[in-house]
Amino acid sequence: MCAAWLFGDKVLDHDFCDMVIDNLLSHALSTKNLPAASLFRLYQVCAPNIPARQLLVDMYVYVANPGWFDNGDRVLSEEAYRNITVALIARKGMQSNMANAPWLADCCRYHWHKKDGGTCYKDKAHWAEHKR
Repeated sequence: MCAAWLFGDKVLDHDFCDMVIDNLLSHALSTKNLPAASLFRLYQVCAPNIPARQLLVDMYVYVANPGWFDNGDRVLSEEAYRNITVALIARKGMQSNMANAPWLADCCRYHWHKKDGGTCYKDKAHWAEHKR
């Protein structure tokens, strides 16, 4: 999935990137297996302002376990630790668990269109179907 997202980013197909994020989330929710390794890789290779990076931060805040921090082959950057810490502080006093994870309410928060003010690919597809 990470390779697919990177390809979409390389060819500047942001709708494709958004679809990959949704598929990654869908697969994670259906299998109850969170893609920490894929998100870690995506975080490493993406520029700081890419919305998909927020998914790694949110997964650390809402569902991570201590083993996610002690994985020798995946060392988080100082920036990642900072972003996770800021997100944890922002949630101080609030319950952070899978039941109230932001990707359940709005997966578009990890989409390109949220950053650039465009329309979600889901709305574009819906529009295209109704035009026929």
